[in-house]
Amino acid sequence: MPNPLTGDFDAALQVSGGTINRLLASMHQNRTVDPGRPSFPHSIALRVGDERVVNGVRGTLWAQLSVPRIELIHGSTDRFVLEVALRARFKADPATAPLPEFINGTIRATYQLTSIDPNCWGWRRIAADYVWPRVEEDSVSFDGTAADDVNVFEIPPVVGDDDVNVLVTRQIVALLKTQFAATPHKLSNGFGPASLRSLNVGGESAVVTPLEMGTGAGPGRIETIDQVFLGGNHFAVAVSADYILSKAQSILDDLKARLQFYVYFRHRTYLDLGPFGDVDIVEVRIDYRVGLTAATAEWAGGWNPQLGFQGGVITIKLRGEATTDKSEFNISFDITQLITLAFDWTIEGIALGVPGPPSVDVHAGGLFGGAVESQARAQIEGVVKAEVEELLNQLRGQLRLPKDGLVTELQKLDAQAGARFGSASFSPDGLVVRGRISLTPLRPPAITFVKTAEEDGFSAFQSWIPGGRIDRFGWSWSWFNGAGSPGGALIEDRFLLRRPHGVRTKFGRMKELRQPLPGLDGMGIVCLHLTGAQVDPRTGDLVEIEGRMYCTHFGIELSLYTGGRSGRLLLRDYGERNPEDPRAVRETGLEDVQSAAMGDGGFNTLVVRTGQRWDRRIAATLVEGLAASVRQDAGLLVLVLFPDGSMTQSDTALNEELRELEFELESALIVNEDVRGGWSEALGITSDEEPAWRLLSPYGGISWTSDGHASAEELTAALDTCLFPSGPPGAGRERARLSVGTRMPPNALDPVFGGIADFACPPPPVGRGLGRVLVAFVRADSLASRDRLERLRRDHDTDDDVFLAVVVDEVPGASGADAQSGELAGVVDPTGVIATRFGVRHWPTVVELNDLGRVTAIDIGAHIAESPPKETA
Repeated sequence: MPNPLTGDFDAALQVSGGTINRLLASMHQNRTVDPGRPSFPHSIALRVGDERVVNGVRGTLWAQLSVPRIELIHGSTDRFVLEVALRARFKADPATAPLPEFINGTIRATYQLTSIDPNCWGWRRIAADYVWPRVEEDSVSFDGTAADDVNVFEIPPVVGDDDVNVLVTRQIVALLKTQFAATPHKLSNGFGPASLRSLNVGGESAVVTPLEMGTGAGPGRIETIDQVFLGGNHFAVAVSADYILSKAQSILDDLKARLQFYVYFRHRTYLDLGPFGDVDIVEVRIDYRVGLTAATAEWAGGWNPQLGFQGGVITIKLRGEATTDKSEFNISFDITQLITLAFDWTIEGIALGVPGPPSVDVHAGGLFGGAVESQARAQIEGVVKAEVEELLNQLRGQLRLPKDGLVTELQKLDAQAGARFGSASFSPDGLVVRGRISLTPLRPPAITFVKTAEEDGFSAFQSWIPGGRIDRFGWSWSWFNGAGSPGGALIEDRFLLRRPHGVRTKFGRMKELRQPLPGLDGMGIVCLHLTGAQVDPRTGDLVEIEGRMYCTHFGIELSLYTGGRSGRLLLRDYGERNPEDPRAVRETGLEDVQSAAMGDGGFNTLVVRTGQRWDRRIAATLVEGLAASVRQDAGLLVLVLFPDGSMTQSDTALNEELRELEFELESALIVNEDVRGGWSEALGITSDEEPAWRLLSPYGGISWTSDGHASAEELTAALDTCLFPSGPPGAGRERARLSVGTRMPPNALDPVFGGIADFACPPPPVGRGLGRVLVAFVRADSLASRDRLERLRRDHDTDDDVFLAVVVDEVPGASGADAQSGELAGVVDPTGVIATRFGVRHWPTVVELNDLGRVTAIDIGAHIAESPPKETA
């Protein structure tokens, strides 16, 4: 009769279904963590219909794939169900059958493990070493949505409501049989499909295989193993009571065959002579040859009331005889020895012991029966004790639990995989030792996005959750200087945030937009927040997870040759207006728009430096002069600069005028301040009273100048004559900056970068013992910098695990000592070398580094987006 734990076999190994899914999670992140091991893609672009056209569909597919999940089929030895979430964008080739652009849902398919025909070309010698997973075509299903933002997908009248899913399913079947067809997998010793069985009962699933305990698994039927004995653990090894007893019996049989020893009985009779003492009259000595006539073992598992012990007990029973030349003096004996089995976590195995000495019962008769029993018992017990110790040593070797093979197989998929036994249970059927499997920790969500190739939105195609799936993309955005209304969107079925195209003017401005976006239509910040699920490192279940907010700042870069002048070209960013006091605005940052590389080309920029007051003639000249220009080949940005500080208390009427100007102007418009007079100095503007006009070429030169009130005709002539051919204005170009994941050198905070000979102390050791580091880049003349720094210090004042490094950029008129005293204490970076090293172009910026010196987050501005974006109308 099969053993309830191990069936027809001596031992069995089980690995939980949750652990199988944990391994799939490791493989999902292997693509970036360990590309040398098997992996699954998370984002893939491929052609559809080139190899096999289904329903006339042909085109390009961009797909995001979740971590695969396996569902074990109870009792199966060669089949399993695979599930994966798909989010895709499809673009059909011209003159081909339509398919919805956005596809989002779950794919399920059953795979069968098949053998390879050795007659297949190239497989004759190795076919038996491989198994071939093949999809069962009829099992493939897709459950989800399909939508097309451009044209409504029309279903032919003869089909039902589910036809879109049917058409998508047909394409998926074709892909699973071609581009995504599984390749043959090499088998490992003892892990072939015929030796594996799926169990899925009582809410717990496992894969089970007979286990070799040193002598081979032996013949048997794997279907006789039908009980999950994991007890909620990752893996377990069950050993049958019959196996334990067989090993003990084998040792006892050998003991019975070889055990021969001698004991003796010695007896003296004395005569009492009173005052003369005792006189030895007669001495009797009997020598015995001792041997065993029977040796058996019995198993008991569970609670033992006799010993008050929870574990396993092997009861050894020996029977023997001690014989001599005279049979009337022969004796017999019975010996009982208990051996206990318990789990010992220090050795990760079964510890064997004896709760006490053997029980020896000697049976002797005749004249000296009582004395013979006493002496023989002591001598036999001494011999048996030594034999029992030897028996324990041999049995320990027979019960050594193998797990090296399991670890070897795990490490083929996960380099850091390990297994450790942690507990055991004992029953009349045998023993079960259970343990935990450790795998490489899953990485946090990887969040990134770029502009679409069509320049109509942003694509988070390369965003993913290692070992998980994305359920929702939460987008939010805000504008530089409040140029537009902030917004947000929660999207589930696509990785794109798009807005419809508008009408582009002759100078490259996009007009008539229903939903403009920063980065495409102006300066600002776009943030992405992911929510989804990731495989739990203990259970293998999918649990909810959120990624931290990832934001990208979009601004402009101007190539301006300053003739050797130092300093930065700064624009001041202001937050949203307070509804209670719409005139009051507060600075949220300073941005450097000077291009790091001169002469790369960009777009033309018309800089208008107003006088002390706004003159409506400037607006008229701009509107009329641009409208009259005949140039159609040159992008143009108009930058209107007011005196420094004049926008903190702005006039409502003036704001309306500027908004009207932005609406009428045929070029993109930015209104800001001449921060610290840096623009006037760089552009050679000497008067603060009158307007000044400077036309900048895409390559850093000044192509036209005018001081005072220029007429519309003068401006038109300058544009027609001096504009350089260029693309549309780059307001919204993604700023080059440090990337998350970059590893900074240990001396990253050294303003001389290695030349510390003139300093008493070296720079703080980034990535060498500091732990988590927050590097705050601030400016002494920036209110936003002071606000951000105050918040940082308040949030981390008592946090011993965080080192706050303050880098003060360009302190005008102050020495390093002055900058380090007071509220902006930190490293002075007067030449901006540290800011350049970190790619900082906006103040304040906070860069977070981990204990390895890798960048883990970059926060730009005085505020931090801390909550997920909300849906906006």
